[in-house]
Amino acid sequence: MAVFVWDKRKQPLMPCSEKRARLLLKRGRAVVHKRYPFTIRLKDRVGGDTQPLRLKLDPGSKTTGLAMVRAYLLEKWGRACAYCGATETPLEVEHVVPRSCGGSNRISNLALSCHNCNQAKDALPLADFFATDKGLKKRLKANGLSADGRLERVQRQLKQPLRDASAVNATRWALFTALKATGLAVTVSTGGRTKYNRQRLGIPKTHALDAACVGPMDALHHWQVPTLTIKATGRGSYQRTRLTKHGFPRGYLMRQKQVHGFQTGDMVSAIVPAGRKAGTHTGRVAVRRTGRFNIQTQQGAVQGISHTYCTVIQRGDGYGYHLTITTHQRKGGAGQAVA
Repeated sequence: MAVFVWDKRKQPLMPCSEKRARLLLKRGRAVVHKRYPFTIRLKDRVGGDTQPLRLKLDPGSKTTGLAMVRAYLLEKWGRACAYCGATETPLEVEHVVPRSCGGSNRISNLALSCHNCNQAKDALPLADFFATDKGLKKRLKANGLSADGRLERVQRQLKQPLRDASAVNATRWALFTALKATGLAVTVSTGGRTKYNRQRLGIPKTHALDAACVGPMDALHHWQVPTLTIKATGRGSYQRTRLTKHGFPRGYLMRQKQVHGFQTGDMVSAIVPAGRKAGTHTGRVAVRRTGRFNIQTQQGAVQGISHTYCTVIQRGDGYGYHLTITTHQRKGGAGQAVA
């Protein structure tokens, strides 16, 4: 599962693997910024290059799936230089429209090119590069390609990721518009297309995996990882009297929200040394006046845990978090889904 990364000034960088996060923390180069979702902050780095990402969206009536995926430029451009078609040389990420000329890091503006084409194109417009560069024409001729045909292919290939399907109701459009405002490339699609991708790749049906299967795709790698489930729980209520449906009092809450420094909604870890509830329990806590709390873990609620065994790992922020394990696997054994 990917780990979110911030730089020294709390600006987002590319996510890293769990192994790399452990090494950064062990070597003292990073600190834990947040436990849910798990985020580390680098102590010795400011800024850096980021790869293009896509946010995929699968709206539902009760649960909405979101998936952040890397753009697989190698698959899109057939593991060859977009300009001359070379495959035997290392490939570089190329901005078709340079950022100095108004280009961006969006998927629709990125291609793969060999070093020679990358250096020769520089800030030239795409059409001028194909029309004037003699070195490119030689490389195209050596690969049995024509300049006009290759230019048309590049222009057509650049437009492919922009085929977002229409949403079907106002709620979906509102969510889509809000996510687009973040600046990320958001992908939506029809339910039929999502189901087709999921069945073609042999991936089980969950909200998160449905989101990952949204839109045009050739493969989905490393999908058998835990899914972080987030539920809006609120920060409590000013009303300290619980009422029946007829408006009569049925119970009263404490006047203070904190008990022994804990508050309902905090994420805690409780290590119970002995007894029927011996073990480590991690989850969302519900405080009680008596000092014996309830902890909502992934396996269920554990009641009557003394506050002396509890340690806060993250203060409540109005959301509940837990990891869901994907238990279903492809027929024929475990592994990654590859088209």
